[in-house]
Amino acid sequence: MDLKYAAMDFTFFGDAQDYYFQRAVIQSQAFYWAQKILQIYPRNFKIYYEDDIYVAYILEQNTYSPYNLKVDYLADYTEDIKANGWNAE
Repeated sequence: MDLKYAAMDFTFFGDAQDYYFQRAVIQSQAFYWAQKILQIYPRNFKIYYEDDIYVAYILEQNTYSPYNLKVDYLADYTEDIKANGWNAE
């Protein structure tokens, strides 16, 4: 996972090839999001399975009071992103 790709916007063109050509962006964003969620909810968001190419997470939460999973996962890296000129918007 690369911070450079996580800082890029995913561009949806409505084509099945979107995922294939922008896989690095999606995977990097998901990785940094998961790391941030692990920091925020360490007791309820855990690594369920991990190997060399795959990581599965499990989230336990109360269905009547769900967690807010919309987080700014790149907030800790803002200076690095700006210093390298990567798009963070």
